[in-house]
Amino acid sequence: MLKAVIFDVDGTLVDSVDAHAKAWTEALEQAGVDCDFASVRHQIGKGGDQLLKEFLSDEEIERRGKELEEARKEIFTTNYLEGIQGFPKVRELFQRLLADKKQVVLASSAVEDELAAYKEKARTWCRTKPRRTTRRNRSRTRIFSRLRWANSTG
Repeated sequence: MLKAVIFDVDGTLVDSVDAHAKAWTEALEQAGVDCDFASVRHQIGKGGDQLLKEFLSDEEIERRGKELEEARKEIFTTNYLEGIQGFPKVRELFQRLLADKKQVVLASSAVEDELAAYKEKARTWCRTKPRRTTRRNRSRTRIFSRLRWANSTG
């Protein structure tokens, strides 16, 4: 019997893939890296540390990786985050799963403030208890949040 469902957030619950690709493309181009939107979009879904490996050498990542990730975050937050929309029927899906007494878990490599905005965009209106874990050989922290339905008329 199914007890829990795990959802990725970016590109699954919220329509954010193109926005992330645009932000990465802008950040890379501003840093003088030759790239195009289609090539960057193909890499979306990887953490920034893995995405950068497709466009920069290890030495360049060591030297400029954090700066590029910060630039991407600033561009994304300033230019794209507000326009992100949840996919249709996400709230109804969660209501159904929770009514059926299924545990719903959100998984994302997004930073906490982006994840909070996504949950609002996806119309989940939930309270979470974040738990951080790291995978071996990964510098990026994954955020796993337990979804608890908050009674809301929102």
